[in-house]
Amino acid sequence: MENINDYMPLSNDWNKERLETLKQLFPNLFTNEGKLNINELKKVVDPESVSETERYEFRWFGKSAAKRNAFSPSKPSA
Repeated sequence: MENINDYMPLSNDWNKERLETLKQLFPNLFTNEGKLNINELKKVVDPESVSETERYEFRWFGKSAAKRNAFSPSKPSA
């Protein structure tokens, strides 16, 4: 039996579109499986709120601080 929903177009999935845009702009925020990594997103938004865990085994002392500094705005000296 037909109902009215059969004739109604589906609305856009805005969340899916936003995630795809984020994935294109910031691929490092996503896992290899394509899922949003909330901890990586928190590092971008508020780096001080995240306890550091690294994704890879390539580690050295000060790596996390170096990553934060690399994405911080620089201040030219006069």
